[in-house]
Amino acid sequence: MYTYNVTVSVDASVHEEWLEWMLGTHMPEVLATGMFADAILHEVLVDEESGPTYAAQYRFRDLEDLQLYQQVHAPGLQEKSAAKQRPGQAIALDQNIHQRRRTQKCTTARASSNQKETRQKTSSLVIKTGHFTML
Repeated sequence: MYTYNVTVSVDASVHEEWLEWMLGTHMPEVLATGMFADAILHEVLVDEESGPTYAAQYRFRDLEDLQLYQQVHAPGLQEKSAAKQRPGQAIALDQNIHQRRRTQKCTTARASSNQKETRQKTSSLVIKTGHFTML
């Protein structure tokens, strides 16, 4: 299993509008291509003066699915995204692909109690990284 991760820094002036569009329109359109198993959006906890940062993660089974998405579906979705931008608004993007290598169970003790919990620990390998900025 692989994860296609797109990290986006959003200008504060369009944050709410962008978030609504991302969750209500863009991510459902990406999933509707059938190339991804699921998707999740995380807010990245960094101190950015320009605005919040998010990581959109799309899981897929094999690299051929991602290649097909990038060749057939991504250009049209990217065109729609670019058309939505207003002049002067910069949205910085960083894209990378992670491959799930192994999962192992580890046990940790909480400081506030003697209860133990089992957590999944996943090792990921970044196999491709790219960066571009939309203006």
